[in-house]
Parts: sequence; C-alpha cells; structure tokens
Amino acid sequence: MTMGVSPARRLEAPARPPVILIVEDEAPVRAVLTRMLHGAGYDVRTAATLREARGLARAPDVALLLVDLRLPDGDGLELVRDHLRTDQPAPFLIVSGCLTEDSENAARGLGAAAIVPKPLDKRRVLSAVAAALSRRALPRAIAQPTETAENIDRSSNAIRWAHLVMRAAASARDLRTVQDLAREVGVSAGAFRELCRLVGVRLA
Repeated sequence: MTMGVSPARRLEAPARPPVILIVEDEAPVRAVLTRMLHGAGYDVRTAATLREARGLARAPDVALLLVDLRLPDGDGLELVRDHLRTDQPAPFLIVSGCLTEDSENAARGLGAAAIVPKPLDKRRVLSAVAAALSRRALPRAIAQPTETAENIDRSSNAIRWAHLVMRAAASARDLRTVQDLAREVGVSAGAFRELCRLVGVRLA
C-alpha cells in the first residue's frame, strides 16, 4: 500500500535565482562580473557580441541585462533599443569604461536602471543589481502577494522598498535587523524576507 505524502511534509521547490545576462566583450571583465553575481546567488548568462546577446536576451526568464556600450559588432545601446521593443523587456544596467556625456544621456533616456563605470566596484555593482531587480519585482509582489508576503502594504513606494532591500543585502544578518527594516514600512519580518527572496537578496 502506497502511503500518501502529508501536505505538511511536502517541500516547496526552491525559488530559482534571478537570471542576469552579461553582455561584455572583454573576457577578464566578463569573468569578474560572473564571479561577483554567482557569488551573490544569481544565475548568470554571458554574451561577447551583439549578435550573441540578441539571441540570449529573448529568453523569457532573463530578469536583468548588464550591457557594455562598445561591442565588436555594434553598440550596446542598439541591443537595448531592440530589447525595449519586446513585450516584456527586462531592466538594464550600463557597464562601461568609455562613457561620454552623449552616451550617458542616451542610456538614461532609454531608462537605464544605473550606469556603472569601470573599473568595477563590487559593492556598487551588487547594489545597482539589487535595486534594479527590486523595481522589477515589487509591483508584482504588491499586486499579487504570496502567502508569506500577504501583509505587504499595497500602497508602499517601490523606491523605498528598493532602498530597504539594498540595506538588507549589506546588513540584515539577524532577525532583529530584519524586523527593524520591515517595521519602517509596516510589514512583518516574514513579508520582508519574502520580498528579499523575490529580488535575489539572500539573508542569513
């Protein structure tokens, strides 16, 4: 006789980490970014050319693009413009060591979540990534709260949440700190932990 599995004993499948596409032609820089993001718990895919990136960026599970401006077969902003024409474009960050005033203005005009200069600073990169993913995930989390996030105030400001999540990434290593951060916007510690999970911030 086969025994059924009690609902209480069922284990939920672990949430998949956000997928980040790195578009960077310099192999050493690509490797550094990959190590940074893998170390922070993200799923990473990479492309070295505009042509390769166009194919990978079409994947529906890509949550964020990190795009270099200068690619061997084109301009990173060309990729961004193409991507923004899709049904559900992911947010993007510009990572470049050759920024000009015109290119920076063009990137911001297209809606860049952040512009990260080279040489890369790990803390700056990870903070920019967490903030960009927060802005993407928060509207869905508030509109469709999960069981552990059902107490999220639906009128909460997404930017304020993004700042809290960045602070969590830097300092929330114990329950008391999580409770303090959650209290600032009037939610439970469980709801705050769920929000961090949604945007790929790992707490202790």
